Amino acid sequence: MYTKLFRTIPVQHIPTPSARPIMTRPIVRPNSPDMDKLYRKAAELEYAEQNKYEQELSTYNKIKMEMEAQSTDVNKKGETMTPKEAAGKILDAAFVKLRAHLGTYGDSLNLIEHPLRTYAFPKFEKIFTYFAKDGRVDKQTVDRFSGYALLFIVALAVMLVAEKVTNQKEKIAKIEKELDALDKQYTNGVLDHGDIRHEIKNKQEKLRELQEELEKYENILVKLEESQHQIFLKSKDQSILRQLVNQFLSFGVNPEKQQKEEIQSYLNEQKDDVAAKLTAREITKWGSVNAVAINAEDKISQISKKEEKIKGEIEKAELSATRVAQYVIETGDKLENKQMELKNTWGYSFFSQYAKKIEEESAPTNTPATGYDI
Repeated sequence: MYTKLFRTIPVQHIPTPSARPIMTRPIVRPNSPDMDKLYRKAAELEYAEQNKYEQELSTYNKIKMEMEAQSTDVNKKGETMTPKEAAGKILDAAFVKLRAHLGTYGDSLNLIEHPLRTYAFPKFEKIFTYFAKDGRVDKQTVDRFSGYALLFIVALAVMLVAEKVTNQKEKIAKIEKELDALDKQYTNGVLDHGDIRHEIKNKQEKLRELQEELEKYENILVKLEESQHQIFLKSKDQSILRQLVNQFLSFGVNPEKQQKEEIQSYLNEQKDDVAAKLTAREITKWGSVNAVAINAEDKISQISKKEEKIKGEIEKAELSATRVAQYVIETGDKLENKQMELKNTWGYSFFSQYAKKIEEESAPTNTPATGYDI
């Protein structure tokens, strides 16, 4: 039955107390200093564990509060909206009601919807920003405003029209002020140009007088030379006997006096020549042909200098007149463009007619006579 033989069991060696090793860990007694160190160490470990527990608890509470706040915000966003969203909703509701009120004429709002939205949106946004809490507006508040959306949009439309009218009046007043300034500039330019042209005309008249006077003295010199030349030719054509007789008769006579008499005699023969008569009068005035010639040359020199000076002044005045004329032309173009701008400005025709009507109504009227003296 039993095929296996008994095995031998090893004998465990149990050391006797005398053979056990001696304990190396020191024994700490309750009242020893080492026991105090153990107490302090245990206290430090307990304090560290307590701090760790409190930090973990604080982190847990913080995460819990954030998760609850997020869930609250999700629920809150479903019941609130931003001021921009509220303003858009109010405007949408207002235009829907306005179109429904106008009926078949609702399409006419397409022309004013965009400017009216642009004007009204920031005002509604500002209103809802005032009512917002934490940057959001309650849907009930928006719904209450939606009930008065039509009145709001009509009021804002009136405000927009009033603002546009005011802006147009200011714009028209500004253009009219610019027109007045341009008109004054144009008028002053025309007057300045007229003054310059008048000055040029006076200088040209003075220049013409100088040229006539210059021509007079030049003609005197020409007549003196002509007279001397003709007298020389006449004496050359005379016979030798006649020349001897004339030399005898002129013996003891002053040569200048004789020359004066001969030239005056020649000039007097030219009765229809104005220059000859003038030269003869000058000879009589100065008493000597040489004196007349010297005076004429001096006058020609003086008059020539004056003539050059006046010509320079006229040239400068012509340049100034050209500049002023160009300025007047440019100012006139600006004036015409500004008048066209004023004419094409929206509301100008209406405002001008209204102002004219007010002026006519305020003007005093002549009451017809009744025939009775009061």
